[in-house]
Amino acid sequence: MALRYLTTEQNFGASGKLKYPNPFFDLSKNYIPKDIKTLFRICRTYFYKNELLHQIIKKLSEYPITDILYNDVEDSNVREKYDILLKHRFQIKGFLRDIGLDFYTFGNSFIITNLDFIRWLTCPKCNDSFQALEAKVGQVKFQKFKYHGMCPKCGATVEEFKVDDKTLVGPEHLKFLRLSPESVDIEYTSITGKCDYFLNIDSKVKKIVNIGDRPKVDGLPWIFIEAVKENRKIKLEKNNLYHFKASTLAEDDMGWGKPPLLPCLGIIWYNQTLRRANEAIAAEHILPKRYLSPASSTSGDPMSVNLGRWRASMEDQLQRWRKDENHVGIFPIAVNAQSIGGDGKILMLHNELRINEETIINAMGVPIEFIKGGASWTGSSVSLRIVENRFMNYREDLLDFLNYFVLDKISQFLDYPRIKVKFRSLRMSDDSETKDLALRTAQQGWLSPTHLLDQLGFEPETDQKYRISDTKFDNELAAMRAEAQADAQATAQETLAKAQIRSQQIMQELAASYDEKLFGEELAVEMKVNKEETGIVLRKLAVQFSLLPPEGQNMFLNELSQTMPLTAGFVIKRLQIASQFSMGEEKETPEEQTKETTTVTKKSPTKETKTVKEHTRKGSIEETQ
Repeated sequence: MALRYLTTEQNFGASGKLKYPNPFFDLSKNYIPKDIKTLFRICRTYFYKNELLHQIIKKLSEYPITDILYNDVEDSNVREKYDILLKHRFQIKGFLRDIGLDFYTFGNSFIITNLDFIRWLTCPKCNDSFQALEAKVGQVKFQKFKYHGMCPKCGATVEEFKVDDKTLVGPEHLKFLRLSPESVDIEYTSITGKCDYFLNIDSKVKKIVNIGDRPKVDGLPWIFIEAVKENRKIKLEKNNLYHFKASTLAEDDMGWGKPPLLPCLGIIWYNQTLRRANEAIAAEHILPKRYLSPASSTSGDPMSVNLGRWRASMEDQLQRWRKDENHVGIFPIAVNAQSIGGDGKILMLHNELRINEETIINAMGVPIEFIKGGASWTGSSVSLRIVENRFMNYREDLLDFLNYFVLDKISQFLDYPRIKVKFRSLRMSDDSETKDLALRTAQQGWLSPTHLLDQLGFEPETDQKYRISDTKFDNELAAMRAEAQADAQATAQETLAKAQIRSQQIMQELAASYDEKLFGEELAVEMKVNKEETGIVLRKLAVQFSLLPPEGQNMFLNELSQTMPLTAGFVIKRLQIASQFSMGEEKETPEEQTKETTTVTKKSPTKETKTVKEHTRKGSIEETQ
């Protein structure tokens, strides 16, 4: 039913005065729609055309939707399957936002479940079946609500093929669709409170079926074709339909939720009236209109002047000014230059519009700061509490829709395990009081870290993964540092031990050198060299001894002891010092003891040491004797 517009005579009455519909209402009451479908069309127009309502509805539909949590699902594989399906396949957060657009615009939102299908046609003559999409359009036609033509299997001419729509099962074939409230009819029985839902067939669908557009008809469920054929509505199954309905009073038409825009219609009508006034002011009074006229003076009456010649002269002077800005005009009489209008800024109704817009925002049930922002929009303000309380019931409806409709259908059609989800808590980022309370409670040990992270807006599961990864990295880093520190300590100890051994060796070599100098003359006589050359000869003999094989070393020492006994004693002392500190270095190096080369290195000094010790004992006995 269309809007009821009153004529000018009905608006003003016989007396010419403005006629109001009722002393308790304003002029907008004259245009209130008489049925719910007309109201829906008005609300849809305001949603698209009114920028203030558009933003209010979008914020109301987007703000309460937070992340979906699977805290009660222990199996990570099940959680991942649902997460991929809901977030990527169904894009559930965007779908919930679109539901909110319908809900806050129309006061109703209808969602149904749909499964893709493949239409099979069966030939009654050969009883063979084939897919309708695979049949050529010219070979199989759709006319008068039936398929007919030539069977692609047997080639027979068939007056009517049997139709069988087989549903497809899989995540890619399951869909959740929103229905336009304008295409749905509700039959409500006030005695029983029972609602029956019916879907009206769109005129475009009727046209497709009537003209027999094969490619498009093949994609229509057969129940739609039968409804067009019988010119009837389709009754929707309640277990396949979810109805979001805004609160309403107890009345005859309780099956429908009333649009939240309904209380705003009168204010919006008044707002549009102010805008039309501003539009008229902008068109008429923004630019000033200038005019010229001959001025009266004491020299003569301006009416005695030939006005035609005066006008021509003025136009000529104006044209010259446009061509040359420095032109000086000469007029026989004085000229008046005045303007009309240009006072549009004074007449504009900006303050009235601003106050009226704030009234519209309040009529929608949201704080002004929610739309326009402001200094008082903080986590502890009353404005936030009002918004949270408003969204509380709406979020519960969304959770009911997810847990008992969407997840039920997924479990039913896709054979997924049955789970339940919830939304992340609705919190402002600057809700400092709640955050401080949660932190203090967690410090006392009364709040779990998982719940604390959830209160602070973090994902506990993601944080646990990060903590495990960071702990592994910290352990590996600590092990590397400990290993490096141990290596450094071992190297330092090895260097210190070598330095000590070298120091002891130097001290003993200095003592041996002192003894050699003490017996320098005797050695020089025995060696038949100068006193200064005795040290060089002793070093040569020690090196010569070390280069000999073990058998030759014994012979070398025996001959040297017989020919030069004093020299042999000092050579043996040098060899003892060298052998002692070479063995000491090997003992002070634990890492080298594990190598095979160390064992080989240790064998030869041992033999040399044994040979030197034997000769030392032998020389001592001889000296004693």
